[in-house]
Amino acid sequence: VRAGYLALVVNTLTLGWVNLAMVKILHTVLGVNELIALPVVLVIAVTYATASGLWGVVATDTMQFIVAMIGLVCLTYATMDAAGGPAGIQAALAAKGNYLDFIPPEDSATLPFFTFCVYISMQWWATRNADGGEYIGQRLLAARSVRDAQLGMVWYAFCEFALKLWPMVLTALASLVLIPHAADDQAVYPTLVANYLPNGLRGLMIASLLAAFMSTVDTQLNWGASYLVNDLYGRFIKKDMNDAQYLRASRIAMVGSAILGAIVSLGLSSVADAWKLLLALGAGQGLVVLLRWYWWRINAWSELSAMLASAIATMAFFRIFPDDKDYGYRLMGIVSVSSVVWIAVTFLTRPVGRDHLLRFYARAKPRGGAWGPIREALGGAKPEGVGRDVLAWFAGLVFVYGLTFGVGKLVLGDTSLGIGLSVAGAVALVALLKLIGEDREEDSAPDPTPEAAAE
Repeated sequence: VRAGYLALVVNTLTLGWVNLAMVKILHTVLGVNELIALPVVLVIAVTYATASGLWGVVATDTMQFIVAMIGLVCLTYATMDAAGGPAGIQAALAAKGNYLDFIPPEDSATLPFFTFCVYISMQWWATRNADGGEYIGQRLLAARSVRDAQLGMVWYAFCEFALKLWPMVLTALASLVLIPHAADDQAVYPTLVANYLPNGLRGLMIASLLAAFMSTVDTQLNWGASYLVNDLYGRFIKKDMNDAQYLRASRIAMVGSAILGAIVSLGLSSVADAWKLLLALGAGQGLVVLLRWYWWRINAWSELSAMLASAIATMAFFRIFPDDKDYGYRLMGIVSVSSVVWIAVTFLTRPVGRDHLLRFYARAKPRGGAWGPIREALGGAKPEGVGRDVLAWFAGLVFVYGLTFGVGKLVLGDTSLGIGLSVAGAVALVALLKLIGEDREEDSAPDPTPEAAAE
């Protein structure tokens, strides 16, 4: 059920908004008809996604990220220069209102204060991607070692937030000065590309946007196909497939997913609406996907009930609060309903079988006192608490936020605070690397096996 939901609902919606964004860019910058642009770019992405597999997707993603960053930085420089530089942008926006305030006012028309509070206090742990998410998990599991997976995740966090975020934010700030009264918000970014980049750089920017698009599409296609083939087709329909049959089925699944995503994109009115729907659908699942690593009692029914309750609650609360300004109330309602449902279902259903729990614990070695009965059954020592995980989480938080806001302050001219935040982020990174290094040493120590417990 979960595999079908992720592959056919979540993955299709994601492909839909990505397609919609790319079509809008090509139409605005090049004047290409949407019905022509969409199949062309999809064919390119599907071709090399089906030909290369996960390794090829990761390798091409690396090059596409570099190209996308070059284009992004070029557009940022051009638009900031046209808008008067960092000082000119800040002065112009200060005269217009509270655009530069971190905390919005209570009566904000675009982001009410209550919704802002829900974003920073609840959204990050309530989402179904609270533990990293499926396609990131796919890449971590494909890493050569635990060390490579951990360092890869640290590098991803740096690139995603400290490196990639600020060119986008600065371009958005410049757009408020250059295009203050845009009729179509979704057309602002491609309009900046068309109006403020010279011909050569405009071509580079279009190439970088295509690279970003195809990087996202091939990741989603590969991930979605893995669910459809491994968890559905290969498990229930054709159980005795060889490698060649698995490969053929995966390619067919990728093509089918691409077609579904294209159809969905034709029915979407805006990218932002698709984002909000996806966030709402996954809003009630975050707590269960986090706690499953710390509490042995959580089972498959817990996750399935959270998923279904979130979907039903999403439909209900979108009707109760139809105005997007009430998104915070929607989210709180969805999380509350889903949490009550999955906790009740957990206690009303049987736990996972003891032998399965023993095998899982011996392999994954999760921490936390809630795994005490399972570790004791294996004959191990008293389990360590979650203190080190909390410290690592806090160090990661300071690392990401310190470097993210530090870079922003440096770019906007607040040098002293920017340096201070960046140094704090660097120190937190050192602490984080030390903590995850200690984790590897601990995990390398042998634990009793399930077979020993049975004896």
